[in-house]
Amino acid sequence: MDGSSRGCPRKTGIGGVLGDKNGCVLALFLGSMGEGDAANAGLLAIENGLEIFANYGWVGLGVNTLSFESDPMLSIS
Repeated sequence: MDGSSRGCPRKTGIGGVLGDKNGCVLALFLGSMGEGDAANAGLLAIENGLEIFANYGWVGLGVNTLSFESDPMLSIS
């Protein structure tokens, strides 16, 4: 999952891939998130990924683990 911004603050976009432990893609997402900065966009991407995971009901299908690959230092700071 990742987010980007064209300046600070400017229009931001997010995107991500949710997959299982075997590398199979379960969902893709992307979109514009209005104005903000790159750190905010990264957090919005993580939030969006969590919402997709929670709303799809994959836990009942044996997908009960979620891990993130992103730019954590930018999102955390």
